[in-house]
Amino acid sequence: MEGIKWIFLLMFVLFTLQSFGSIIQIRGYKKAIQRCRQLGNLGIGQKRSRLLSSGNIVIIGCDSEGIITGGEIMEGITLLAHFKPMEKILDRPMVGESIYDYLEEFRAMPKKRQKFYKGHIQAMEALEMRFSHAGEGEETSAEVIPASDDDFDIDDL
Repeated sequence: MEGIKWIFLLMFVLFTLQSFGSIIQIRGYKKAIQRCRQLGNLGIGQKRSRLLSSGNIVIIGCDSEGIITGGEIMEGITLLAHFKPMEKILDRPMVGESIYDYLEEFRAMPKKRQKFYKGHIQAMEALEMRFSHAGEGEETSAEVIPASDDDFDIDDL
């Protein structure tokens, strides 16, 4: 009977730690969105982690022409992961490059290689969809944040 109490106590402590970790990550996500708002239109994508592989959340900002102005990425497995500025995609500087050029390269890759860049691809496809207006009414797991402050409230996240 005593062992069962310790198991429940351990489960409660782990649940509480997980809850606090989630709160910390959500706050970090909101702060990253606020920092990136000045980059223009934002596309957000994610690659979920599987067992011991790390996942990521990618935020890419671009102007109305699809030219990348900057971005941030959070990679990792635990709550110790934080958003960091993204300098390069595909081993070359990303600022000043077109999302359409990157999407063309990503789509030409083998499917297995595309999985590695899933978050980047989702973020750029979300921006592409916003600019083309062809995706109205379609659901996507990526998210687009409009450049206008009138259309977006950070507390809605």
